[in-house]
Amino acid sequence: MNVNKFKSEEYWSNTLSSKSISLLKKENNEYIFHCISETLIENDIKDFKYIEGFVLTYNSDIPVSHIWIEFENGDILDPVCRHQFNIDSDDIYRVSETESFMCNGYEVDFEARTLSAEEYSDIFC
Repeated sequence: MNVNKFKSEEYWSNTLSSKSISLLKKENNEYIFHCISETLIENDIKDFKYIEGFVLTYNSDIPVSHIWIEFENGDILDPVCRHQFNIDSDDIYRVSETESFMCNGYEVDFEARTLSAEEYSDIFC
């Protein structure tokens, strides 16, 4: 079996769309990345981090919450990015730790939550 297909945004876009799961709806993100993470773990792909972080889009100065997968080699798996933000996942600014931004004149810390594959498995699987 070609496990690399599971690391492909195109594979996930096609698979989720064929199951009538909308990649446009932000409220589907948690479910989408739960499906992806479980599939990766089931196929013994454990070199990833599940990140509940924030992204900064071209048309906003304030980060918005977002979920993605980051592999140990630095590759990002985010099949919903293009659909929700109209930006390729490589071209979006990601907050994957803690970072401060000015919001309405106040400095606000945006803190991400990162789980290893093992931590994710322990909590959700």
